[in-house]
Amino acid sequence: MTTAKARHAFALRLAAGIAGYCAFINLYSPQSILPLLSEEFGASAAGISTIITVSTLAVALTAPFTGTVADVLGRTRVIVDHLLARGAGPRASSNLRGDGGVYRG
Repeated sequence: MTTAKARHAFALRLAAGIAGYCAFINLYSPQSILPLLSEEFGASAAGISTIITVSTLAVALTAPFTGTVADVLGRTRVIVDHLLARGAGPRASSNLRGDGGVYRG
């Protein structure tokens, strides 16, 4: 294997690893604050851990369908539509008045 081919193969493996890491960092990053959330909201450890369970389950259930839709419609269109839809929640919540009953401080 030539040096250029070896560097290209390494770059592909590195990119795949980083993509995998980035895909799941949003699922597992809240784990470090679960005890704080449990204390703040007065929930049990089992109850507050449903944050991780539900998000992981959602990915597991929707991934096969998303892959099929991406094959039919094209990956670029699915990714762009997803990014636009993902911004809808934060945009809607920015218009809320008051705390919406979430914070108990």
